[in-house]
Amino acid sequence: MVMRQDHEKMFTNKKLIEIARSLPQPDDYFNGVDWGGEILPREIVSFCRMAQDHRTSGWDGISAKAGRYDQHSRYVLLVALEGNGSMGVETNTRQIHKEEAHLLFPHQIHYYIDLPEKFTWLYVTFDLEGPARQILELWRSGGRKMNDHAMSLLVEFLTEFQKGDGLQSSIALGKVFEAMETAESAQNKAEPDTDLVAQIKKYVMENLEDDLAMPALSRAMGVSE
Repeated sequence: MVMRQDHEKMFTNKKLIEIARSLPQPDDYFNGVDWGGEILPREIVSFCRMAQDHRTSGWDGISAKAGRYDQHSRYVLLVALEGNGSMGVETNTRQIHKEEAHLLFPHQIHYYIDLPEKFTWLYVTFDLEGPARQILELWRSGGRKMNDHAMSLLVEFLTEFQKGDGLQSSIALGKVFEAMETAESAQNKAEPDTDLVAQIKKYVMENLEDDLAMPALSRAMGVSE
């Protein structure tokens, strides 16, 4: 046993010496191999919404009828696994279709316009620092379609997330975004806003600090709830 361990140690040392001697002299002693370009989200939180319920307090349910707008300091990835809907992202209306992913940026105002009664929408919120933030800018133009490969990577992420493995969860989520860089754009084109929808959007943006629940919006627009 001792002789075998000594043999393995000698082999390892010989291999290390061989590799070390083969390393070329660096052109730059300060800038080298770095992970800065990798997407490694931090403080990841993931959860699911499955029903529209404006009567539920907190975040147990989401609702278009509640008229609530949201604005977070973190990134929010929304993946529609089941059910279609629509939401306002700042002054634009965005359609949400099954098997699409949409990324909301920090401090980006968004609110729900139309939701099905039953759906399965996965949410992943996270922080991100460094050059990787620039990579995600391609999502500002709208959502992207989830292909089979991206879906399988999403399963891997959720598996690591459920284990509570922070580093592997971050790596797995980064792989999802990497795979989505070349994904097909989502069906983002919405029908032209009616006069009423345009008025509501304008009112919401001008009165963000006021009551934006459905009864208040109805009174402001002069229509019934």
